[in-house]
Amino acid sequence: MTTEYLKVVMGRTRLLFPAAELLAVEPIARVIPPPTAGNSMAMIAIQDATVPAVTLDEDLQPVPAHEIRRRLCAVLREDGATLGVTCDEASVIGGSGLQFHVLPACMRTEGSIIPIVAVHNGSLFSVCKTADLIRILNHPPRVHPQSAARRG
Repeated sequence: MTTEYLKVVMGRTRLLFPAAELLAVEPIARVIPPPTAGNSMAMIAIQDATVPAVTLDEDLQPVPAHEIRRRLCAVLREDGATLGVTCDEASVIGGSGLQFHVLPACMRTEGSIIPIVAVHNGSLFSVCKTADLIRILNHPPRVHPQSAARRG
């Protein structure tokens, strides 16, 4: 039996989650906007519960939902934690065509949620888990002054 993965595309960022973590894929119209402008955390009602739904930029940083237009919301669940991630595309793919590669030590950063990458149909995907994404959203890694200056 081949393991399946959820492919989530947000702009140029492509993520793979274990398909078992997928609760639902909903149209963006079902996402309830944040009550205050500039807030990145919206909500989505799913299975008699309301769960947070976040909009991330291509660097996996939360941004206000109105800044980036997405079409879908992938609702993910792992270990009792649930999170909606707005995205451009979400679909389940078989693992048979994936080639996995562990990131070399020189490419890993403190607090990174991406230990493995995968190649599928010529595209590169970052492999992660819902619990790690929630952890990084709750406790973002500290940015060193040198890296912040390079970004700006």
